[in-house]
Amino acid sequence: VYYSLDQIHPTPENSTLYTEPFKLSDDYYVVHAVAYKDGVFPSRMLSSQFGFTTLGTDDMFEIDKNGVITAYTGTIKCLSIPGSINGTEVKGLAEGLFKETDIFVVHFPDSVKTLPKELFRNNDNVVFVGGKGVTKIEESVFKDCNNLYYIEFPNVESIETNAFRFTRQLVGVDFPKCTYINEGAFYFSSIRSVNLPSAEIICFEAFRD
Repeated sequence: VYYSLDQIHPTPENSTLYTEPFKLSDDYYVVHAVAYKDGVFPSRMLSSQFGFTTLGTDDMFEIDKNGVITAYTGTIKCLSIPGSINGTEVKGLAEGLFKETDIFVVHFPDSVKTLPKELFRNNDNVVFVGGKGVTKIEESVFKDCNNLYYIEFPNVESIETNAFRFTRQLVGVDFPKCTYINEGAFYFSSIRSVNLPSAEIICFEAFRD
């Protein structure tokens, strides 16, 4: 078995032969592995993602008097946002805050209730986002996030237009408290498994593929 940590397809020529357990020193990795044997075709590539969230510090953020984070200047790729910054409780996020970052994982504090418009739009790096306090996902929050793989929002109640449009790696969603899904929310995603036991309104083409 050969494996890689740098997003390439493993081969005997460009990757490492697995002989013993190895340590991951960074906060996020995607491990690809392929089995090879003389005289037969290689196996299909298997991939696993490993992330270790780190709590952000005050100097990594700018926050206004209303508790809205207006900028993130840190370099943490697997980020846990603190509940307060410079003594101010975090209550919200600026639109498009994480559009131009190389962040992979974000976990929001329980005090964040709404994900604003285009928060991650076009971010091809982000793979996991979660927050137990989030109750509303606004328009186009994750639109065109081609590598978004997993989300965890157990208390979301409403999802707006195009929120997850073109999220091709997202194959399953679980929203036990969601009652409203607006038009095209999951338009051209790859959803195969859906749990919406509380849904009351699902608008036109919400899950069109």
